[in-house]
Amino acid sequence: MSSLLPAPFHSIPRIHYEPTVLRMPGDCFNKRMPRILRLSTFTILKIFAPVPFKILLCNELLQLAYSSLWKSRSVNGLKSQKTDSKLLPLFRSSICTSSSCEMLQLQLKTEGLVMFTRIFFPGTFRAMKFYRFTIKLSCGYAKAMIWDSWYTKSEMEQLWSSVHRWGAELTKRAVLDLSGFYAKVAQVFATKADLLPREYTQALSCILDKCVPMSIFEVERIIELGLKAPLNHIFRYFEARPVGAATIGQVHEAITFDGQRVAVKVQNVRNKKLMKFDLRNMLFVSKMMDKLNIFLPFDHTSILLEYSSQVPLEFDFDREQRMMGVLGESICKNSKVMVPKPIDGFCSSHVISMTFMEGHSLSEIISSGTWTNSAKIFMQLQKSLAQLLASFGFQILELGMFHSDPHPGNILYNFEQIGLIDFGQVKILPDKTRALFAHLVLCMNEESDHLYEILKELQIEFTTSDKNLIRTIAFILFDTRMDIPEAKLSPLDSEFPPELRGVRISSIHTDVFMLIRVIAIFRGIFAALNIDLHARKIWAESARRAVCSSTYRYTFTRTAPALTSGGTFERLKILSGWLADRKLPSEREHILSFAQAKLFSLDDLKRAVKREDKKALMIAFVHFSREDRLRCIEYLSE
Repeated sequence: MSSLLPAPFHSIPRIHYEPTVLRMPGDCFNKRMPRILRLSTFTILKIFAPVPFKILLCNELLQLAYSSLWKSRSVNGLKSQKTDSKLLPLFRSSICTSSSCEMLQLQLKTEGLVMFTRIFFPGTFRAMKFYRFTIKLSCGYAKAMIWDSWYTKSEMEQLWSSVHRWGAELTKRAVLDLSGFYAKVAQVFATKADLLPREYTQALSCILDKCVPMSIFEVERIIELGLKAPLNHIFRYFEARPVGAATIGQVHEAITFDGQRVAVKVQNVRNKKLMKFDLRNMLFVSKMMDKLNIFLPFDHTSILLEYSSQVPLEFDFDREQRMMGVLGESICKNSKVMVPKPIDGFCSSHVISMTFMEGHSLSEIISSGTWTNSAKIFMQLQKSLAQLLASFGFQILELGMFHSDPHPGNILYNFEQIGLIDFGQVKILPDKTRALFAHLVLCMNEESDHLYEILKELQIEFTTSDKNLIRTIAFILFDTRMDIPEAKLSPLDSEFPPELRGVRISSIHTDVFMLIRVIAIFRGIFAALNIDLHARKIWAESARRAVCSSTYRYTFTRTAPALTSGGTFERLKILSGWLADRKLPSEREHILSFAQAKLFSLDDLKRAVKREDKKALMIAFVHFSREDRLRCIEYLSE
């Protein structure tokens, strides 16, 4: 079976040829490269790299290039010697030469050019590495798709499992090598068990909190520079091995001289420049795609613009310290979620010291499978995640500011309580967006047709006018429910509905994207744990309070369903929500009065007002003040 695997799994066969000794053309590279740079580069390479290794590597690279040229029939130009191109004779000379010295010279010049690009054009160098990885991954999958048609179903499963393992390992190595913004994107994909094959989520889980850390010497230098004192004068004990390392920084355990156990977060300053290069490259590619009319299923330019404004904030440790204090205090007061507290006197622009929180990261728990050991552990974990989801409803809808990076590496769990760490990405919502999102949550919870109007107000546009499709996509984007068939299917799945595959989100407002991102991360976590929690239901009360407290007023009327679509209790519950949204009395005694008047829904109440049914209205408004009664009738008459 292994012999049937595509090219990524075995080496390209060598092509035997009769070498011809040809001299290389003039030393054009030497003329263009400054002499001092050339000499220093060659000296460094000669000192630190073994010559036999370079010769062997050069032979392998050149034979591989020759094989590729031969297969594409480009090498015919070399054999005929009828071309005037300078590039092909250069290839022929470098490939066919029998002189190890010339091969070594070519390799040294190539590495010199690579080093020159890496030093003076780091953005271009990283872009080239990313494109090399993308092309290699695409070619591997393209070959597998060709082989796919020749296999039986059982062989096909084995083939794709091997291809996914290869692709996942290649992606992991590329992300760890590139780091920067690519690692930030990989963190989101690591949670998407509902989107990517299992091999990818397992391989990328290490990106959440196990990135390549800085050396202890660099960490010590940053701390001493920021806190203006030697490390052994700041902490009585400092653990050299980091507790966790991510894209922005790494965390070390320490003990202060008064015996307090703290977590010290140290910023990875190098990654700040890498992020800027990566975002610039990806924005350039995104805008070029827009100009060439190459469209993805989502508005990638708006997403990258939002990242461009949010990611630099993660390197602002002064802001993170403030957000941890303000937002963390509000979360702890209004929920059972733990949040660390910053410690004054131990923080700087590149260092944050905070209270140490016990527990394992959710990424470790998911990968270890400990949550499957007993039903009691699973139920406790589900309860804790429901509390965390409720706290996000409070943050988004009531505070208007929220932790926008809740990936499993930033969630701690000790099998009793759940905690949230890393407040580098905190999104502050405009009041208008907050009010509209609150209306959206209520409309989804009540299955209202005003959902489409709110999506337009939020500047979310689709390439379809089919209301059923838009409703389905809205639930996937803005709710964590898994009880609809489309929520359990990946776009890579052959069973994914073709009508959904063709729908594209043509426009996403930048303020809304972070909301979608948070919900997508939670959806991925719940899919990995096989948990079905509905955000719209958990957030409904926070949404009602948000609508009441907002200065923005909208006329989205959430009508009750027809008599055949739900029971009396459900219709009265919707009526209660409508009253609460308008700061009208909506307690149990007020709703019972409507039931006694046989006005069970908003439509019943509207009809009673329209026909001026004084008897029914007198019974319904018996517990209302005169002012509240007049306000309610005014709303119903609109």
